[in-house]
Amino acid sequence: IKGKRIDALEIAGEDEKFYPANAKIDEKSNTLLVNAKQVKKPIFVRYMFGNGTIGNLFDKSDLPVAPFRTDKVIYDLSTNRPK
Repeated sequence: IKGKRIDALEIAGEDEKFYPANAKIDEKSNTLLVNAKQVKKPIFVRYMFGNGTIGNLFDKSDLPVAPFRTDKVIYDLSTNRPK
């Protein structure tokens, strides 16, 4: 992590409504733990999903983590909104 918190993370529940997420790395299990008070049962997570987002998450080799998402929602690229 470069900075005090991990930026550009969002999570959503079954409704696929994404909210900014808090996150920390569990060093023991090498796992990213993500939560948001608005999402009681998280199902989806995405990192650096929007246009112009700047990430600050790095791996053990100090390489930047690539953008990712776990949802399958199809987006209209001209509006960045679900189709």
